[in-house]
Amino acid sequence: MITISAIANFYKTVQPEGMEVLVYPVSPFLGLIKKWTEFYGSAKQLAWLVNRGGGASVSFSTAQAASGTPNYQRPSITRSRLYVVRQIGNEDIEASQSNAGALRDLLVEQRDLAMQDLKFRAASIVLGNGTGAVARISSGSNVGTATITLDDITQIRNIIVGNVYNTFTAGDSAVNTGDCTVTSIDEEAGTVTLGGNWSAASSGVAAGDYIVPKSDYNAVPKGVFSWNPVTLPSVGGGDSFFGVDRGGSIGMAGCRYAPSAGTPLEVVINALHLHDRYGGKHDSVFLNPMDLGNITKEATNLQRINTNAIGSNGKQIASISYQAVVVNGPQGPVNLYSEPNIPRYQPLVTRVGAWELWSLNEAFRLLTRGTNGGELAIYNADGIELRFGGYWNQICRVPRDSMVVTLPTAS
Repeated sequence: MITISAIANFYKTVQPEGMEVLVYPVSPFLGLIKKWTEFYGSAKQLAWLVNRGGGASVSFSTAQAASGTPNYQRPSITRSRLYVVRQIGNEDIEASQSNAGALRDLLVEQRDLAMQDLKFRAASIVLGNGTGAVARISSGSNVGTATITLDDITQIRNIIVGNVYNTFTAGDSAVNTGDCTVTSIDEEAGTVTLGGNWSAASSGVAAGDYIVPKSDYNAVPKGVFSWNPVTLPSVGGGDSFFGVDRGGSIGMAGCRYAPSAGTPLEVVINALHLHDRYGGKHDSVFLNPMDLGNITKEATNLQRINTNAIGSNGKQIASISYQAVVVNGPQGPVNLYSEPNIPRYQPLVTRVGAWELWSLNEAFRLLTRGTNGGELAIYNADGIELRFGGYWNQICRVPRDSMVVTLPTAS
């Protein structure tokens, strides 16, 4: 039987840059942020400068009397994880061993399908809010039927036929009881269908609830909207983010802008200027494709550029690039990227360098340890199991350098 170690060597041959390059094309944000692969130990601390200390004065005695101490907060970052498992029957392996091409095709297919699942899930996580939600049931849906419509139909890309999901209400401590297995989706209409009624599959589900893959609720790595929540945590509200209370501080919870009117381009330009006033630094805006499309219709003469993805070695990946349109803001040119994993009407203004993916070795790879000498047999079937994934979390070094924007939906 072919071994996991042999498969690992095979993958190194057919994918010398590592499997992570198969993940990044789906998301400009995921591809552009820095990767740090030495996340050893149980946790690592960040150092947020919340207050410089103050006390500047034209009078020495006044400055001396007001001698301040910089205020740092140190969130203690822990890892989460993400897995995809594929199984190959022993008969299929042996039948293809005499044909190198057939064996290659068999393994490449399994690798590609696994990476497809990893990349879409990872991209939805890094642009998520930490709950693991992949979509929301629209307020007009009838959960007493088998079919619901998503609140943001562009998020239908996150729903996979055959997968099992749970539902929850915002702020709940646990998911609703019961599993929802998706039998079909309509990508154009943004509808999701189960084998029976949603209310029968998930006890207590209601219109407006969120959909999350089974076992993922509040257990996934922290996404953009965890570090920069749409609503600023309140003072005394009990916020505890990696052990830090961010209540009332944009220096720890990022900035936000939600105007009541304005075209998408007007809102983005205004957001850049407001973010500058808040002291945030920015070089990029990530928008849902539909929102970026509306901006390009407003200004048809925008310059376009291409930027390359960044790998775990810190170097650009020449084979992966993202196109952006450029607008001028108070800090110079800003790249606007089409990011399918950003919710509709929720652009993110940010400095790419403020974000990092911290992982224990590469975040997306073939996991081979603990496989009894390299071979991992399925205990109750005639075949082997391939485990892909990694152990990681996303961090923001300077939350002030991020601003969540809410577009007027009428735009």
